Amino acid sequence: ERLIEAAVAPERLANQAAGKGVETKIWIYRARSLRNADLFGGKSDPYCLAYLEGLGKRRQVVETKVIDNDPDPIWNHEQKVTWMGEGQLCFEVYDKDFGRKGDLLGEATLSKEECFRGVNTELCLGDGNGVLHVQVALIRNDVAIEVPYMPPVPKPRLQIWVLAAERLKAVNLFWGKSDPYVICQLSDSKKFQTQAIHSELNPRWEFGPQELVLESELNLQFEVRDKDLVGSSRLGM
Repeated sequence: ERLIEAAVAPERLANQAAGKGVETKIWIYRARSLRNADLFGGKSDPYCLAYLEGLGKRRQVVETKVIDNDPDPIWNHEQKVTWMGEGQLCFEVYDKDFGRKGDLLGEATLSKEECFRGVNTELCLGDGNGVLHVQVALIRNDVAIEVPYMPPVPKPRLQIWVLAAERLKAVNLFWGKSDPYVICQLSDSKKFQTQAIHSELNPRWEFGPQELVLESELNLQFEVRDKDLVGSSRLGM
């Protein structure tokens, strides 16, 4: 990667200085396991857009054809794209609807540095949204630099145990204690909860292990709640 970068850097800098931009070639091969956004029992009709973003602007540079009724579309779309100082390349997959852009099925972003080094891999389109296989390569002497396929880096998996708590607040009006349980979550779609333990301020759940897949989330949250007949109330987090 460093040898490739060193070889193309002088040409790239010269182009930028002359206002010509930096030429790349983008391939959008296929997507897998797209979610279904159709309301009437059919499958999504996916297509992919690509944008260059930076300098306060967003510029569409690629649009694939629409593949009807297919959660695993194959586009095999390739196109030359010139960068004019932008900082990132964004891919967005949509379900085509009549007369409008349609529902967003997933999105992924590559930095300028990643694209200029060369990319050939599957990008995650978001939790539960499937993956997108793309390739980006610099063009040198009118030929795209070869970029070998690299499998995506496995996502970290967290194994979580919820063991016990001590000296919780007593919030029950009639028995003087609480019925605590714990909600653990990375996001709205990645969470689990323990069983409730009745009338106990020093509960031991001994719950786990539970597995959550870490993507772009920044925080793992634990919330202790008191179980009520209807709803619950927070004890701490």
